[in-house]
Parts: sequence; C-alpha cells; structure tokens
Amino acid sequence: MANLDYTNYQNDIGRQERALSAIEGTRQQGFQNQFNSLGAQVGALGAQQGAAQSQFGMGQQNVANQQQAAASMPGFAQALLMPGQAVTQSRPVLDADKQASRIADYDLWTRQNEARTNQIAQYASILQGMQGAPGTQQETPWWQSLLGGAAGIASVVL
Repeated sequence: MANLDYTNYQNDIGRQERALSAIEGTRQQGFQNQFNSLGAQVGALGAQQGAAQSQFGMGQQNVANQQQAAASMPGFAQALLMPGQAVTQSRPVLDADKQASRIADYDLWTRQNEARTNQIAQYASILQGMQGAPGTQQETPWWQSLLGGAAGIASVVL
C-alpha cells in the first residue's frame, strides 16, 4: 500500500508539475501574444508615423516648390519682356540707319541737281576774294571826295 500511495503521490506531483508547466506555458503564450500584438500595434504606429512623416515631408516640399516658383517669377517676367526690350533697344539703331540713308540720298540729290549753282557760287566767291587786290579797286576822284566832305560839314552846321 505504501508503494501504491507513493506512486499516487508521485503521479499527483507529476500532474501538478505538468499542470504548472502547462499553466506557465499558457501564461508565457499569453505574454507572447500580447507582446506580438503590441509589436504589431507599434509596427502599425510606426507605419502611421512613417506615412505622417512622408506626408509632412511632401507638404514641406510643396511649400519649398511654391517659394521657389514665386522667387523665379521675376526672372520669367523679365524673360517675357526680352523680345520687346530687344525691339525697343534696336529702334534707335534702325532710326539712325534710316536717317543716314536719307541724308545720303539728300546729299546725292544736292550734288547732282545743284552742281551748276555751286559752280557759280564758287566763281562769285573767287571774285569777292579778289576785292581789294591791286588793280581791282576803284579809285574815287578827288572832287567827289571834296564834295562829300563839304556836304558832311554842311549837315552838321545846319
């Protein structure tokens, strides 16, 4: 009987050990499940955080792109005005060229149509340049000089 009691005792202890082991295993499995669940939640939160950071980064990039676009607008406006500025800047050159052409045409016309008149004017200036040269002066007779002087004195006295 003692053997039987001892065997039952041993069997009871074995069952208790197995039950404790099973309970501990179940508890460990529960902890593991909770840990895995928390890990999944952390992973999901990490994914949400990554998505939020990505969205924030995209928003920041959008703001940076808008600022860059706004900063480059004066350059675009200047580029749009360049053809008109080129025309405006070339206008004085074109006007000067047109004026030079008209002056050249006038000079040619003057030389062709006034050649004879210019020749007569040159002869006249030659003749005027000769006034006072010896042999080209007219001498006033002495009696005309005397008569002119008497007329001047008479006008002063009277």
